[in-house]
Amino acid sequence: MPSLSLLLPSSSIRPFSSSISCLHKIGRTIFLESSSTHLTLRTLNDTKSSFMKISFTSSFFLTLNPPSSSKRKRTPSSDSFVCQIPSKNLYNILRHPRSNVVTLKIETQRKGVYVEDSDDEDEGEEECLVLSFKMEVRLNKKEEGE
Repeated sequence: MPSLSLLLPSSSIRPFSSSISCLHKIGRTIFLESSSTHLTLRTLNDTKSSFMKISFTSSFFLTLNPPSSSKRKRTPSSDSFVCQIPSKNLYNILRHPRSNVVTLKIETQRKGVYVEDSDDEDEGEEECLVLSFKMEVRLNKKEEGE
């Protein structure tokens, strides 16, 4: 099952959280597209009258590891990973980032099957099956003693 893994340093967590918050205000679904050089997040509102797209270069992350799969549908950017995630899931986790978070690791997994004969706009984009977050937190002296 193809998956995406990205690791954010503490300096990138707050801007990333703010981006998710903005996307959540516009649409219910966040489309996530990743390649070895960038991560793009986009959304469309229910009436399809507003659209938002935010892109991050790979230098924004400590690591950005899109999957490599030979079974993917060939597109102009055939090294990219695309899936959709309910914006509420991302927003609820990232809306109040803690100041003592050192790193944030996000992993997604999706099915490896594409529907090629579909007339749907979202052809080739599948819903993520698994979304996991791992935060490394630095404890203060007060927190260690409690």
